[in-house]
Amino acid sequence: MIYIDNRFNVTDKNIKTVSFGKIKKTAEVSVPLKSLSEPGDIENLKFKNHIKFVYNHICNQINLNEQIRPKLEFTTMGVGAAGGFDNLEGKIFFDDKFLKQLSDKTIVFAIRHELQHVKQFHNMVSMLGIKKFVKLMACKDENCSENKSLNFEKINIEYYRKVERVLGKINKDSPEGVLTQKYIDAYKKYPDLIKLWQRTDICMVKKICILAKELICNYKFNFLEVDANKAAKIFLKTFKTV
Repeated sequence: MIYIDNRFNVTDKNIKTVSFGKIKKTAEVSVPLKSLSEPGDIENLKFKNHIKFVYNHICNQINLNEQIRPKLEFTTMGVGAAGGFDNLEGKIFFDDKFLKQLSDKTIVFAIRHELQHVKQFHNMVSMLGIKKFVKLMACKDENCSENKSLNFEKINIEYYRKVERVLGKINKDSPEGVLTQKYIDAYKKYPDLIKLWQRTDICMVKKICILAKELICNYKFNFLEVDANKAAKIFLKTFKTV
């Protein structure tokens, strides 16, 4: 991805992130020290463990139940992004090489931002119920019409069933329900920037033009992003370095 996203109104102005992407080639944090031979590998493991510690600390601060806490993974994204929340599989991923370029404050902002996306989707499944929620996810992912079969295989249904059990039901007429409906409406308009960038059926110039339009019209001011940025900014005001 070759765009600049300056929504992080903090020290590092060039931070870029992508949410809701399908990123592969992940590596878990729990690599045994004895298997590492190069000093750089050991330092990288220490950095990942620190990020994992900060991640869990922030989860505790915002009361994100450990039973439904998304798995944290590291990956080389290769799109100039810090990380994102994979809403289909229920995982959070970060590019550790990218994170190393950022200040501690910006890293905390990025983590809290992605965790707000987690809360958004937890709210959606809690209000819709697992069946309607999975249909919404599958339909959005496949850009389906009424006559198109839905692909449910990409969705971690077991994870979202657990979310539904742990959090219970949200009344659609409650203030939380009204907010959740805004999340649902915003998700329907949320662009898949990674999928767009990977298209091969259009020339580069047209791809960049479409991407720029999507960023301005459907991404930057999408309510999911506005809400996540707001939550991260509020959190930073009270966050203490750990």
